[in-house]
Parts: sequence; structure tokens; C-alpha cells
Amino acid sequence: MPVLERHAGRREYPLSLNQQHMWFQAQLDSESSLWNLGAKMSVAGPLDVAVFTQAIQNTVDRHEILRTIFIVADDVPVQQVMDVKVECAVQDLPSGLSTRDRENRVWTLLSELADPVYDLAAGPLFRAGLLRASDDQHYFIVGFHHLLLDAFYSGQFMKEIVTAYDLLRRGEALPPKPGLQYGDFCVWQQERWSRGLMADTTSFWREQLQEPLPELDLPTDSTVPFPRVVRSQVALNLNTGIVKRLREIGRQARTTLFRVMLATFTLFFSRMSETGELMLDIDFSTRPREMGHSIGFFANLLPVRFKVDREETFLDLLRAVDLQVRNVSANREFPVRQLTRKLKNRRHAMQPLSPIVVTQLGELDWSLGDLHLTGSIYVTASIHDLWLGVMERDDDLEVILAYSHELFDRTRAREWADWVEKTVQRVVAQPDVPVSQLMLPEDQQDAFWLSEKAKAAAAGNSVAEVTVQRAGQPRNT
Repeated sequence: MPVLERHAGRREYPLSLNQQHMWFQAQLDSESSLWNLGAKMSVAGPLDVAVFTQAIQNTVDRHEILRTIFIVADDVPVQQVMDVKVECAVQDLPSGLSTRDRENRVWTLLSELADPVYDLAAGPLFRAGLLRASDDQHYFIVGFHHLLLDAFYSGQFMKEIVTAYDLLRRGEALPPKPGLQYGDFCVWQQERWSRGLMADTTSFWREQLQEPLPELDLPTDSTVPFPRVVRSQVALNLNTGIVKRLREIGRQARTTLFRVMLATFTLFFSRMSETGELMLDIDFSTRPREMGHSIGFFANLLPVRFKVDREETFLDLLRAVDLQVRNVSANREFPVRQLTRKLKNRRHAMQPLSPIVVTQLGELDWSLGDLHLTGSIYVTASIHDLWLGVMERDDDLEVILAYSHELFDRTRAREWADWVEKTVQRVVAQPDVPVSQLMLPEDQQDAFWLSEKAKAAAAGNSVAEVTVQRAGQPRNT
């Protein structure tokens, strides 16, 4: 059995299994920002910009993956660790903006920071900036390539900056570098793969991907070439009372709050499946416990298959979802994309098996003395129709729904967020009734399914060329 150990002094490492797949995809479309991510952190209170920049530098120095580029050596991609000096320019926001206009301006600047195409062989593969609205209000924005970090560990990256800033400001010692770096994980994982130590999970995934696969008939408002640029998102905030009740339901089923929300999503979207069976793409962390607080691209995006029996209760559904997630988690290291390439129903080389991805996000909400910091993750583009991020805090929970405004209009996205909230409210009120009673009422189905143009056409109004595109239909590529 390969041992997970530190390779001190090493500057080049193999790619992890997931990095290999993403690197090859990036070569196929080298001018795309599809694999870019971004994050925004709002800083309320007096900020020492020089100390904050030092905190960023310290975090980058602590983690080799943040200083990594990707080169080709002997026809094989490898990752190479560099020395990086952090640049974090301060830009003043226009004065007199309303809160809404200021937030829109921040998101625009974040998209400009995160959208540009990265040169993987030159680096650096992240960009950072500070936006100053006033002496007591700043925004820290950062863009980075997905090869470095996934959405969950980008939250830890932001938290480390906050922690370092607090320690530096108080003149206390900074924590040592992690004992193991992401490159050590890559060496360990590749050794395990080459020795066939993951082969026993192949049969599990062949069964999970047995065709025909379930299809979600997800309605869209237009036909958009694949993949799609993401420019919009809506947020759903669940209050303390709702979250407390969801946690109680989770304890009944001996599972987590995230899986309670996953069961709720499964219930909600199952209405779009003719058979009640659906598949959701879910991020699973492959980071070994021995790696402590190391960060990197540990997420393995896996298709998880669920079946909703409308006569069973939500608690029954939750237990079934929990069991399925546990089974997948036990087989989470396997590079499933090697099998999905062989499936017959693939419509595009990069198109996922599910139009929806669900990701658990790291906490982005901290208070330090006279500072309060909150954050959000930003997706610049997606191979999915919908990206759902779940962020759990101490007293509340936020669901972020990111989408292409060309694929969905904002009215529909907001309506879906509202219906998810109503589904949650029904679940917490009656978790022990048949799930058919918790679903979208039949008399609301038309309003839910159809776009505004389609509704107008159905009412007999004059609308030219009304089309509702379904996610299960072929797209122009």
C-alpha cells in the first residue's frame, strides 16, 4: 500500500486523476474560461490593506498548489511549483452608488477578473484585487483556475486569509505550513491507481451507469450552444427556525444537513422525470484525513442516481438518499469519466449525465473584532444547466443557484428558488407524509414548466416562434 508522505524539496509532481481529465479538456478548448472560478469576500469595518495583502501572501506561501503551473515534460503533463509574489491592486469604487448598484459593480469586476483565459504553462493561475467603497467597506475578489482549487476548498482558502490577517494584526505567530501538500497527494493517488488499488470499485460504477440512464426534462427559455457562460445567480436564505427543524429531521435519519437538502432537491426535481428516477452530479472530497488543512483540487464530481417513490414519506426518501450517497462515497475515488465516455446516450463530448450539479460550499462568514467578513463563490461558466451551491452556517443556510441568463430568464430562476423554499417549508412541516403531498401542486404545473412566452402563446396571444427547449433534447454544438 503506497504511503502518503511528504516529498520535501520536490518542485514537480504528477497530476491527480481529476486534474488529468480537466487538463486534457482545457487543451481541447484552450480559449475557454469554462474551468475558471471566482470568489468574493465583503469586508465591513476598518481594513489594514497592507496587512491584508501580507495575509494573502502568507496563504499562498503556505500552499504549493496556489503557486503551481502546468507544463508538458516528455509528452506528459506535470505540475510545477513556482515562487509567486502576490499582487493585489486596490481600486476605488465610484461614490454615491446605491447598495444594489455597488453590488452589481463588484460582481462585474469579479467576472472581469475571473473570466480571462489562463496560460496554464506560464501562470500564475489566480488573480486577486481589493475594491474600496469606503474606509469601512471593502471587497476582496479573486479568480482562479479550477485545476488549483474546487469550490469547497476555495472557502478554506478564504478562511486562511482571514485567520492570517487576524494573527498578523495582533502580532501573533502564524501557523506552520501543512505537513503534506497537494502534490504529495497526487503522487500517492497515482501510485495507488497504477497498482490497481481502485479497480474493485469498477463494478460498482458499471452498475450505477447501467443504461438507460434517467433523464431530467428540464425546461429552458432558449437554445444555447454548449457549454454555456454563467453570468447570473439567485440566492435562497433559510432562516434559523427552518434550519433548526431541518437539522432535527437529519438527526432522525442519522444524516447531515447537506443530505437533507440533497433529498429536498431530489424531491423537487423528480417532478421533471417521467419515471421519478433522476441523476444529480455531486462533488465528493477525496482528501485523505492525514492531509489535515491542505487545500487543492480534491473534488471528484460523480453522477448519483436516485429514485423517488411518491407513496413513501420524506424520511423514507432521506434514508434512501443517505444510503446511496454513502455507497457512492465509499467508491468516490474512481475516475468515473473513463466509463462515461463509453455510454451510448452522450450528446456532447463534455456534456455531463445530469443537467444539475450540487456542491457543498465551505463557510464564508466570519467576525473578527470590529470586522465582519462574508463571501460568495462565483462560477464563470458551466457544463451544467444549473449549479446549486449549499453553504451551511451556524444559524442559517444559503442555497446559491447559478445559471446562464441566456438559458433561463431571471423570472424562472427566481420562481424555482421560491418553489425550492416552499418545498423545504412543506418538508419541515410534514416529513412523515407521502412525498406526493409535498410536491408541486398539479394546478401550478403549467406555470412552473412554461416560460413567459410559452404562457402567452398558450393563452392565444400573438407571440412569434415560441419554443421551450428541454435539457433532454439535443443542442446545437
